[in-house]
Amino acid sequence: MPEKLHQSPQAFGQDRSRWTLDLIHQQFLPSLHTVGGVWRRLQKWQIALKQGRFHITSPDPEYTQKVEAIAAAYQQMQKHPDQKRLLYVDELTLYRQPVLSSCYHERGKTQPHAQWPGG
Repeated sequence: MPEKLHQSPQAFGQDRSRWTLDLIHQQFLPSLHTVGGVWRRLQKWQIALKQGRFHITSPDPEYTQKVEAIAAAYQQMQKHPDQKRLLYVDELTLYRQPVLSSCYHERGKTQPHAQWPGG
């Protein structure tokens, strides 16, 4: 059950974006009589409510090649400043940013990552 908390409640047919103790109780631990019992079970499993952190990776699989091409063009411009010009236009990909919030995660020094849709 603990690994299921890393998935969105929406994957289990819930109309929520975050897990709550009550929702965990309804979805996974209905045999426990109280929400306090759910909290104690999570404590036993070493799961606590932790603050997430932003985690961004470039969604562009050709990112490294593009950076290398820009560096090569810049070197050419430096070698021939009277003949070459460099016009750099950055690409932009816009995604809705997830809200950085708390979620249930294993205790310890690791933190859950707020995954961005693009990466």
